[in-house]
Amino acid sequence: MDWNWYSWLGPWLGDLHHVSRLTEHMIGVITIGAAGLCGAIIGLEREKREKPAGLRTLILICVGCAMFTLASLLMGNSHADRSRIASNVIPGIGFLGAGAIIHERRTVVGLTTAATIWSVAAIGIIVGIGYAAAGIVLAFFIFLVLSFLRLLEQWLFGPCRWTTSRIDFRGLRGKARMRILSILDENHIPQNAFRFLGPAPDAPGSGTETLEIHHCSAHRLHRAFLADVVALPEVEAVEERPTGGWK
Repeated sequence: MDWNWYSWLGPWLGDLHHVSRLTEHMIGVITIGAAGLCGAIIGLEREKREKPAGLRTLILICVGCAMFTLASLLMGNSHADRSRIASNVIPGIGFLGAGAIIHERRTVVGLTTAATIWSVAAIGIIVGIGYAAAGIVLAFFIFLVLSFLRLLEQWLFGPCRWTTSRIDFRGLRGKARMRILSILDENHIPQNAFRFLGPAPDAPGSGTETLEIHHCSAHRLHRAFLADVVALPEVEAVEERPTGGWK
């Protein structure tokens, strides 16, 4: 038996619009489904790291770009000028990506999120013009870039040095604690990395409280939140104690 895999699988790896067995409705369903899958592959990694553009956002971006691409092709014909699609989708994605870039904590953050949005939009266009298999492969490639290049960064910049900091602050009936929590949330500090101690039993709500937090002190971006917390006027003392050595 002559097994020629390309005879039945090959057409599905190229432009779906050239597969004679598929109707326009079938192509639309496959395209939208593939775009949603591509957005989900990348979005899972972003959602796990609690980034602004997470699972739902990236799925909607990828599906939206694929839908605009399909609409452009359907309004024309199979030989429509596909170059006009990117020229209309890219400016909108540019505004969306620019909104993810902000300047805070004396540095620029959100560049990776903006680049991810840009890449997901490109995958949506690729899937929309019919290359669903190529879009899925590219989605896995971006997932690998976002996930495993962090190991390379750790090798280049060295491992984290873990420290436990104890920060004493005036409670002010819960107001100071809420300000500190806001700073920790902005810096994506995990819930299990810190805890609040106090106040003293004889002065509930108004005595001195303590924040005990486990963090990396070796890398500037990892310890940036500490300067914002210490700058609060309610903070009275800070004590650092290395824990666990080098990891």
